[in-house]
Amino acid sequence: MQQPMNILAEEVKQGPVRVYGLQGHSSFLSINLPDEMLHEGEVFGYQEKFYQVRSVLKDAEDYFCLNVNSIVEAV
Repeated sequence: MQQPMNILAEEVKQGPVRVYGLQGHSSFLSINLPDEMLHEGEVFGYQEKFYQVRSVLKDAEDYFCLNVNSIVEAV
């Protein structure tokens, strides 16, 4: 008898990060993102828009802070 496969080989950590540059928000917005998204150049979707991470910093309160740009597709 075969044992069921564990689909998730490694658990992905998720934690709140402060994201600056989201359209419609004048300050940061705290959202949960997996650790693998905390790198420059990564792309993620939020509220039907796509953003690219431009910089990653850690503030005095030990929060990760992401500066992002929205991605606009040419039609």
